[in-house]
Amino acid sequence: MSENKNYSDATKSVHAGMMENEYLAVSNPIYQTSTFKFRNADHGTALFAGKEEGYIYTRMGNPTVKGLEDAVAQLEQGHKGLACGSGMAAIHTVFAASLKQGDHVVCSEAVYGPTNTLLADMMSKFGVTTSFVDTSDLQEIKKAMRPETKMVYVETPGNPTLCVTDIAGAAEIAHAQ
Repeated sequence: MSENKNYSDATKSVHAGMMENEYLAVSNPIYQTSTFKFRNADHGTALFAGKEEGYIYTRMGNPTVKGLEDAVAQLEQGHKGLACGSGMAAIHTVFAASLKQGDHVVCSEAVYGPTNTLLADMMSKFGVTTSFVDTSDLQEIKKAMRPETKMVYVETPGNPTLCVTDIAGAAEIAHAQ
């Protein structure tokens, strides 16, 4: 879909992430394969070395998944998208990619239990500290901020209490850091 046109949201939602294909199908095909073949040994070498774009193994990328990632990125006006196998896989990916030893996280105390475990138990083993606060009270977020705070993480409505965090307000506090 051309990015230069002002399509309606409805049109974008129908066409976002569409891949060109030799059969001119009106929807993306579903690639049900775990592996992909290479044109020759040099092609395989280039793919594994990251010198050429393409597919090697579905866990590392698949045209069907790429269509979803591209669609979400287009609809959210983002640069790229990343599809994960579960919500916890997505959350872990964000933490692992964004945090390092010595970093601090301010996290809502009302989060999905495994999110709490991931931060309190697993990320702490890597030197990441977390303050769990009532993020529905923006003053609590402000009080928990430290010079080493790298992330304010909220799930809203919170699990299991359904407390609501003012996302714009929390983001303003985080960006002021």
